Amino acid sequence: MLSPGTALSWKRSLSLIAGPSARTLSGMWRPFAFSLAGTRNLKWATAALVWAKLPNLVGLDLSRTDASPYSISRLLSLSKSLKVLCVLNCSLVQEEWKRNQTAFSNAEGEAGTALLLSLVKCSQEDVQEKAAAGLATFVVTDDENAAVDPMRAEAVMRNGGIPFASGACTDISRGPAAIANLSVNAKVAKAVAKEGGIGVLANLARSMNRFVAEEAAGGLWNLSVGEEHKRAKWIKALVDLIFRWPAGTDGVLERAAGALANLSADDKCSMDAAAAGAARALANLAAHGDNNTNNAAVEAAGALWNLSFDDGNREAIAAVGGVAALVALAQACTNASRNLQERAAGALWGLSVSEANSIAIGQEGGVAPLIALARSNAEDVHETAVGALWNLAYNPGNALRIVEEGGVTALVHLCSSSRSKMARFMSALALSYMFDGRQLFPVGSSSEGIPKGVNLDAVRRIALRHIEDFVQSYSDPQLFSMVVTSSTSGVLTQIGEAARILEAGHLRCSCAEIGRFVSMLLNTSPIIRSCAAFALLQFTIPGSKHALHHLTLLQRVEAGRVLRKARAAISAPIEAKVFSKVVGSECNMYKLTLDGVDVMGERLAEEWEDSLCEKYPHIVYEEKSEGKNGNQYAQDSNGEEDNCYDVLEEELVTGLSRVSWERVDVSFHTSRLRFAAHSVIQ
Repeated sequence: MLSPGTALSWKRSLSLIAGPSARTLSGMWRPFAFSLAGTRNLKWATAALVWAKLPNLVGLDLSRTDASPYSISRLLSLSKSLKVLCVLNCSLVQEEWKRNQTAFSNAEGEAGTALLLSLVKCSQEDVQEKAAAGLATFVVTDDENAAVDPMRAEAVMRNGGIPFASGACTDISRGPAAIANLSVNAKVAKAVAKEGGIGVLANLARSMNRFVAEEAAGGLWNLSVGEEHKRAKWIKALVDLIFRWPAGTDGVLERAAGALANLSADDKCSMDAAAAGAARALANLAAHGDNNTNNAAVEAAGALWNLSFDDGNREAIAAVGGVAALVALAQACTNASRNLQERAAGALWGLSVSEANSIAIGQEGGVAPLIALARSNAEDVHETAVGALWNLAYNPGNALRIVEEGGVTALVHLCSSSRSKMARFMSALALSYMFDGRQLFPVGSSSEGIPKGVNLDAVRRIALRHIEDFVQSYSDPQLFSMVVTSSTSGVLTQIGEAARILEAGHLRCSCAEIGRFVSMLLNTSPIIRSCAAFALLQFTIPGSKHALHHLTLLQRVEAGRVLRKARAAISAPIEAKVFSKVVGSECNMYKLTLDGVDVMGERLAEEWEDSLCEKYPHIVYEEKSEGKNGNQYAQDSNGEEDNCYDVLEEELVTGLSRVSWERVDVSFHTSRLRFAAHSVIQ
């Protein structure tokens, strides 16, 4: 072997490496390697051709040489035996690699993978340790963004590296890091799960060695992304990990909380996480998130946000002090990262769905930080913050707090200026809750809480003006004029699609909220009526995630007649009339039962009433006469009951037999015409 740093002429080097004796004995040699590190002034292209012909050359060190990229590439492509090529500090090769990083990707992927895996199998423990560390970094291309080279990761999988890496986890401290990094790739993650890697990592997460626990938690975090990998049995290990490690061990806590955040996005895993005590663990973690660079608090808030989508989880979070912890986190993160701000506001938004939690958030001082976050220029931050404020504004006490803290100004600004349609929509809803004519001050309170100089009437006028501008921005005069002349379903569908806010389809309202919007359709303010009709359109338009749920609630609160009155009112704005008509049409369509039976009589009566309102708008239709009703007429009569029956009626009925619906056979059970067939029968 040549010593590093030796300077040779290219003829001398070739004679030493591939002279006549070498060519004669080449078939008898064992696999060998040699070093030319530090060598200069060789004809590298010629040398590469000669080296490529050596059948037993498995290793070559060309570090610190002036070898050209062309010669290196030529050698790699021609040699059938070369396994290891070291080109450390070769300036020409490094410059070429920076310009074209895919130039040596094939050699790095397959040959490098095979070498590392062979070293992982080595019987020497120190070699295994370094090989596992090399395997962990080999697949990573960007540490900051956790980016992994898919070709290298899949090369490890193709070469059977997953079983070895999983097995190495229990014996080598760097084994979990290798599995964690490999699991970023979706295909490799499936292989890791199949080989039992999840169970191995879950056991290692219980280790008292911080480095091992951190890498194991990182592996579980990566594996928690895939739906098919989620298992309740390793949720407990993550929860225990958060309880075990104190605040300040951010690496461990961030990864464990991040894994729980991903798992909590799944409905079943969310309930399993709550049962395992995740609510308390995450609330404790969020309570220590006063450091703006605390990534563990970011993931904890995200996990609590996902958990809060379940009714039971919301109450569990509140029971362990989650409301106070999240309010404190929101207060501390006004100058923090966007991720922390968004997730803190999002977790409060999720909790505020419960009215009890909404009141608690207001009492804990959560209104002020949410208003501050609503003033953020970042769309995702102010969108989640205004969502929480919308829920809070449902309660009169919170509505008063929003006014006290200057929240009307923030909501008005978002309603008119935000680039997010959802933020503008929810700002309008929050303002309509606050100024829909309810008593703004709770019973028994005084106006002393209102800051001096605040004119509530002026504030209300400003809010209503911006609500009106928002609703009118979705008004289409051409389509609306068509509704006046024609109320066909096609025109109504066009109006609904033109006014649709796609993201609003994910909002889910309670029965009380839907009932409130229905009552707002009869509000004395025409602007509030228009806003309520627009909101109901967004909640019930076909294609919305919870449209059927909202239509069911509309039937429960008997919204049909209110919708008819709203669209027939002479003084109502055109937006209130048209949007109410679209919602009423959806309600009528929803009245088709699951058996396909059309509630024909009720629908015909409603259509007749609508046609009268359209043809004779100056005539006010009264549902009940102000004259005497049937009972009053009965009281005015002599009290004698006519027990006689009509003889003619008896004669007409005699001889007729009942025809049960079961005997009517309609062979449209799998056809689109099934509903129409039942309508024809009726």
